[in-house]
Amino acid sequence: MWGSGLTTFPTVDMSKQTIDKWLKSFLKQIFFVVGSNSPYNLAEFLHILVTAALTKDFVNNTTAKLQPAPNGETVFNRLLECTREKIELAFNAIMESTCKKIKIYLRNRKAILAFDTTYEPFYGNISSNPFWIHEYKPVNGCNGCFVFITVSIVVGESKFILGTLPVPIGWNQADYAEKLIRLARRYVTIEACLFDRGFCEYELIARLKKLRVGYEILWKKDKKRETWLTKELGKLRPKEMKIYIKEDGYFCKNKTKHYVRTRFVIIKQYSYKDDKEPYDWVFATNRKLRSQMWYIRGYKCRWGIETIYRVTDEVRIRTTTLDEVKRYFLFAFGCLLYNLWKFANLFLKERVSFSTFVFVFFQVLTEEVKKNYKPPENIMKLRSMIKEDFF
Repeated sequence: MWGSGLTTFPTVDMSKQTIDKWLKSFLKQIFFVVGSNSPYNLAEFLHILVTAALTKDFVNNTTAKLQPAPNGETVFNRLLECTREKIELAFNAIMESTCKKIKIYLRNRKAILAFDTTYEPFYGNISSNPFWIHEYKPVNGCNGCFVFITVSIVVGESKFILGTLPVPIGWNQADYAEKLIRLARRYVTIEACLFDRGFCEYELIARLKKLRVGYEILWKKDKKRETWLTKELGKLRPKEMKIYIKEDGYFCKNKTKHYVRTRFVIIKQYSYKDDKEPYDWVFATNRKLRSQMWYIRGYKCRWGIETIYRVTDEVRIRTTTLDEVKRYFLFAFGCLLYNLWKFANLFLKERVSFSTFVFVFFQVLTEEVKKNYKPPENIMKLRSMIKEDFF
């Protein structure tokens, strides 16, 4: 297992220290600073969060199991002066350090960016936080959800979450996509941006054109709104591809209708590799690729992004909080754990699963907390009395 038999390799010890340093740095930038007389240090708070992630439990339950340890209220009190902006900056600072090492692996290749939204179910009264809790119900039994948008880098089989933002009610997709694209440009040279059906907006296309980036959006086949698409698909034979230029796509902003000239690639009944059945593919894209296969193959690069969220679900910290800042903190912490796992797999000699990585890091933190733990004064006095009287 990684972390036990491989500890003789200097690279493993170095990576452990690096990962430990990055996670503590993340907490240090976010947590409210307390005086030097505080009985708890960052390692103990980090130990609680990693334990809660590993056991997929609530922070309050975790602190009760780990006594002596700060309780759940104490952990979240450290977020009193935290803001969404602080969490965003802290996450970006860690990614900047990580990307310096990842660039060595990329060898100056252009990168594919994949954008996605993920939903955290909420089971309480959604009117309690009407600005951040969306009405969409991602799972049965929930009443709404918190939403996060992420941008991930895709190079071969390796994927990293470059940035993540919480999404309020009435958010503008184009604004959020632009912010994340500008962030990604600090780290990598962009080949193309990939979006799923949730991003079928002409304003987004207009913004992507303005940013001069390649893009490929899997377009929603809405028979009521996009009647032209139904007609064009009806004209094609299976596996046939057609380029269609739509001149009258538009969006409204500031009481003005803005038209967007959009290039669509329409592919009828095409199956690629492991597809069980042929499928009608429609892309809004400015990419000019060689054939049907290349458009589909290029888009499928992003499908591993859904895997990221299935993987991070393995170590998701549970919460019922209404506070969007605390929700964002816990989500960003999970994304950071995922990134550091991918980083470890890139630079270590042995690959491990995400849950194994978190478990080993949990062991490392447990040992550190035990080493640094000083018993309360009354216990120290009791030990001294026992030693004097009986030994």
